[in-house]
Amino acid sequence: MSLIEKALEKQGKGIPGIRKQPDRATRSADPQPADSGTAPVASADSVVKLNRDYLLSNGFVTPETGYTAIAHQFRRLKQPIMRKAFQEGAGANSNVVVVTSTGSREGKSFISANLAISVAMELDRTVLLIDADVIKKTLSSTLLDFSDQPPGILELLSGSVRDLGDVLLKTDMDRLTVVPAGIGSMNFAEHLSSGKMKQLIREVANRYSNRLIILDS
Repeated sequence: MSLIEKALEKQGKGIPGIRKQPDRATRSADPQPADSGTAPVASADSVVKLNRDYLLSNGFVTPETGYTAIAHQFRRLKQPIMRKAFQEGAGANSNVVVVTSTGSREGKSFISANLAISVAMELDRTVLLIDADVIKKTLSSTLLDFSDQPPGILELLSGSVRDLGDVLLKTDMDRLTVVPAGIGSMNFAEHLSSGKMKQLIREVANRYSNRLIILDS
């Protein structure tokens, strides 16, 4: 059993990335209808802080913890992924990694976040982490340190935000950018399974071809 698996097993039902923090503003579990019109967009100059207290207390990879056993495991995981993503002659969307699972509470968001942070710790690679789990919004509600949920992938798919650049959140960790899940939509399932989602993935892969794109689904 790898250290990653041991970390998930140790956490049990309280695996990192699932437990919400008590000091966060309470949000409804039910998706809320998006406002009509155009959603507000993030400032290009704004920097969102990673919730480092949460990361450190829940066993995530961070630059502050240095070279640890779990960091070593994710380093081994990311190396073949990056080689395949950026090798010469790689096919379309080769830089897109979708992290998924067969059920809930299996550590999907834990893997997504740690893989993204580990890649961002490289000197010559940048990473775009997308919270596509629009029901739980785990990454958006735990990884990032903000009180009000900003617009994200849901607003892009619904059309209330027009440009991908308007939902990119630069973090205080160099080389890591995040697209949050968004504020909400009554038709989130239809949006995610639509042709517009496929188009968005192609756009992201082509527009940021030098980045590793990680989707927490």
